[in-house]
Amino acid sequence: MSMHQLIEQFPQQLTAAIAQGKALTLQRSWQPINSIVITGMGGSGIAGDLVQQTVINDINIPIVVNKSYPLP
Repeated sequence: MSMHQLIEQFPQQLTAAIAQGKALTLQRSWQPINSIVITGMGGSGIAGDLVQQTVINDINIPIVVNKSYPLP
C-alpha cells in the first residue's frame, strides 16, 4: 500500500481506532494510574501526539509521547 493511500485512509483509521477504544473493557487496577506513556516512532508517534493533544484538558495526569527506543 502506498503512502498516498495510507494518508487517504487516515480518517477511516481514526474512526476505527475510536470505535475499538470505546468497545474496550479495562479491568480495575489495584494501583492508581499516575502517568501514561505512549510509544511510537515515525508515523506511529503521530498517533501519540494526537491522543495527547485531544485529552490534555480532560485528564489530570501527564501523558508522555516517547519517540525513541529507550522508555522513559
